[in-house]
Amino acid sequence: MEHRLAPLLFLVATAVVLAAMQGCATLSEADCVSADWAIMGETDGQQGRPLSELNRYRSQCAEFGVEPDSEAYVQGRERGVTVFCTHTNGYREGRSGARGEPVCPVALEPQFRSGFDLGRAVYSSLSQRNRRHRHSRHRRHSRHHRRNRHRRRSRRHRHSRHHRRNRRHSPLPLPRLG
Repeated sequence: MEHRLAPLLFLVATAVVLAAMQGCATLSEADCVSADWAIMGETDGQQGRPLSELNRYRSQCAEFGVEPDSEAYVQGRERGVTVFCTHTNGYREGRSGARGEPVCPVALEPQFRSGFDLGRAVYSSLSQRNRRHRHSRHRRHSRHHRRNRHRRRSRRHRHSRHHRRNRRHSPLPLPRLG
């Protein structure tokens, strides 16, 4: 029973370490020394990260005298991008407004690009609609603001005219007798 759980525990522990490493901006010395570069490459590939991530890891780990296993990373990344480069993920990336950096191998690029272009069209359409809505709301607000400002001025003007007129026609104070 223990023999069967060991690989599972190793995978879970590796996944936890990788999740922690992926969320961080920099790698620590322990991360660089203990990294499974094939799994890191596979994870980066599944998330659609560019191959340039390896250069970032290389520069971060160089501080600790550690060189990433480039071959293992690239092989893992190639496995990962096959999971990422689908029509569905392309649509999701396009719909989110991503730039669409080319990460897919030539064989998988058409299906990914097809989904990306469709998602990008939806994103553009919604963005344009939202801009028009914000603009019209701003115009309505501006008209309302100008109208209220005009009303306030008119009210003040009427009030001051009324006040002056009443002052002009007010009776003079009577002298006190007595």
